[in-house]
Amino acid sequence: MQSLSDLSYEFQASSMDFTSLMDTMRYQRDNSYDASARMRLEGVDADGVEWSCGYTIPNRRNIVEGRFEGELSSLICDDTSEGITRTSCTELIYSVDGHHPLALALNGHRGKTIEMLGSAITFTHDRESHCVIVTAPHSEQLPPTYTERWLVEPFRVLFGQPVMPRLYARNFGDRSMVCVSTVPQVKSAAWSAFWHWGDDQKWGDFFEWYSQFLSLIALARDDCGRPNFAPHPITSFYDELAQVAFASRWVMALTLASATEGLTKLLRPAKQVASKDKKADKEQKAALVKVIESATAPDRLRGAAIKAVQNFSFENETTKNDLRNLRERAAITSSQFSAWNDIRNSVMHGTLLSPFSQEEEDKKLGDLVELVHALTRELLRANYATYEAKACGTAYHH
Repeated sequence: MQSLSDLSYEFQASSMDFTSLMDTMRYQRDNSYDASARMRLEGVDADGVEWSCGYTIPNRRNIVEGRFEGELSSLICDDTSEGITRTSCTELIYSVDGHHPLALALNGHRGKTIEMLGSAITFTHDRESHCVIVTAPHSEQLPPTYTERWLVEPFRVLFGQPVMPRLYARNFGDRSMVCVSTVPQVKSAAWSAFWHWGDDQKWGDFFEWYSQFLSLIALARDDCGRPNFAPHPITSFYDELAQVAFASRWVMALTLASATEGLTKLLRPAKQVASKDKKADKEQKAALVKVIESATAPDRLRGAAIKAVQNFSFENETTKNDLRNLRERAAITSSQFSAWNDIRNSVMHGTLLSPFSQEEEDKKLGDLVELVHALTRELLRANYATYEAKACGTAYHH
């Protein structure tokens, strides 16, 4: 462990079965899209603790000498030490310096507790050890296995960076599963961040936003009503923004425009089964196509008109219309809508942005960032309204 982002291994084999080794390497090469086809590394540390090092592909090897080197993303072990009293909870430990966004968010708070989802989530900033500890007792809504993922996702949205813990522990009472992971480089004050330190009046209270995002993520369910192992769609969009936070301005504009479309689609209510017969819609379109075919116009023009009719949707659900409706409700501003409409139509069709800062383009990019944030706030409001409605319905039923 030469740094927080480096976790590597090197070993010399005392003996080898060359036939088995070559078969294993060939199987991995032929099944490169199967993660479980990779080799799995296990080891024992100086204290006798057995660690699972995960699946890996050695990036340097000398088969003749039996030397192998590679990189890992995490180490996992089961801690069954006697004499340790554990409560059923999930613990995260972040390695932070004075400029880390999590340290800045906790500035002025040595400790903070949020009561939500049947749990009391505690944040502790240990300045002497340069770490932040997040502890969440397990509950029905924050069960083991899922919780260590869910607790991290709000940080990734709020800071616009891949803010990952150095260590997490899943405590079961009689034992703990401990994972030490690599930590990506974090650059504070990224433009992609939903929340910035220093002005609560402008950006709002950090812990209030964290609570709202965690509630949205933890209560989300898939089509079968199960909790999600995969990141929430909002988290995924902000992960993409984090990847391009220091890329070219054109790539930034492309990602912002696409994230806007993705977030807008999330705001659409679930489609209800149409009560009217779809057959009538098809017949109307077919009749209009016949009229166009019989028109005295160039083939190219008639073909374009026919294609437009065939692609027409009576439901008329488009991102542009959805954004217009949000603008009419004052959920987004006119300048934000215009920025998306102008930049999206240009950058998606190969028009490059200036590689240098320009006042007009900077204003549009800033409006696009604010549009993504406005849509995120709208999704949080929609989630809160849905949660309240369900709570009221349950109370009324009882």
